[in-house]
Amino acid sequence: MKISKYCSLALVLAAGNICFAQITAPPPATPVVPDEFKPSAPPVEPAPEIISVPAKPKGPTPAPDVPYKRLAEIDPATGQFKPLSEPAEWVAVRTNPLITAEMWAKFDPYLKARRAKYELIVVQNLKAIDQVRGGIMNNANPGRKEEFGGIVGLVKPLTTPNAPAALASALQSAALITPEQAALSRKMANEYAFEVAAGPERIKAGKKPDAEKAMVEVLKQRLEEPQFVYRQMQIEASRSLDTLLPASVKDEALLKQAMSLAGKISADTSDSDRATLMDEIEKGFSIEVRQALYQALLDNRPK
Repeated sequence: MKISKYCSLALVLAAGNICFAQITAPPPATPVVPDEFKPSAPPVEPAPEIISVPAKPKGPTPAPDVPYKRLAEIDPATGQFKPLSEPAEWVAVRTNPLITAEMWAKFDPYLKARRAKYELIVVQNLKAIDQVRGGIMNNANPGRKEEFGGIVGLVKPLTTPNAPAALASALQSAALITPEQAALSRKMANEYAFEVAAGPERIKAGKKPDAEKAMVEVLKQRLEEPQFVYRQMQIEASRSLDTLLPASVKDEALLKQAMSLAGKISADTSDSDRATLMDEIEKGFSIEVRQALYQALLDNRPK
């Protein structure tokens, strides 16, 4: 049977349509990638081992175990403790076996600045100085909280933080002595306060002081330095009253009386007698007049 050329063309076109349909079929939704072409995951490095170092316990530096001379010495003649020539905190540093005379020479600039601070505190707080010198601390009893709180408030301007810290601690903060040297000085000063609180008889018997008395004695010790500085200012002022009194006392009768008492002071008068005469002169002065007197002392010093 013969096939016409038109029929042959139709069969070719049909075959072509089939091939076209196979070539244009859509690709798979997710291409398949052979394993050898897949990127490998980055290696996981082991976490570094954490080594914990135990922290050193914090606390005050203990005083070194070295021999030292106790500040509390009993006078055989009186049976009482011998008075100290300086505040106990100063004596504790000065007699500390770990602190040499050469070191004291290096303290000089710091001690001058410290005294200058105390002088300003004294001038501004003469009323508190008077009450401390008058014995208000002798009646202090921590057991009577309200009364004791009032006394603590009264002396607050004379103590830390309004005044310099205890000498040993202050020198340590200024990097002039080591923590060990400061610790021994504090031990010596505190020991003295406890022994004074106990009294010679209890110390001889090996007994400890009453806790409340010891607390008061420690506070009294902190008040020794401003009193000491005030006494030194009195002695210094006694040497130039002819200038200081007219500059600070405006009442003529009061000035005449003060100048008469000042006439009792001579070049040979001891420091102790000078301080006593200054107390007598100041009895007739108001706080304001006394402040003017000691401010004039500070202002008239050579620059």
